[in-house]
Amino acid sequence: MPPAPTDQRCPECGNTWVTEEPRQGYIYSRDDAGELSPQPNPYIRLHCRRCHHSWDE
Repeated sequence: MPPAPTDQRCPECGNTWVTEEPRQGYIYSRDDAGELSPQPNPYIRLHCRRCHHSWDE
C-alpha cells in the first residue's frame, strides 16, 4: 500500500507530491530513575516523490 500524500510542499523543487516515510527506529531517553528507555521515534520523515528529497518535519 503506497503511503498517503500529505499537504506538504517540497523545499527543493516545490512539488506537492510528498509522502511520509515510515518512522524507523527508536530514540533513547532517560526515565525518572535515570535508566535509558527506548521511545518510538517521534519524527516524521517526508519524502518528495518527484525529486526524491527527504527531510524531517
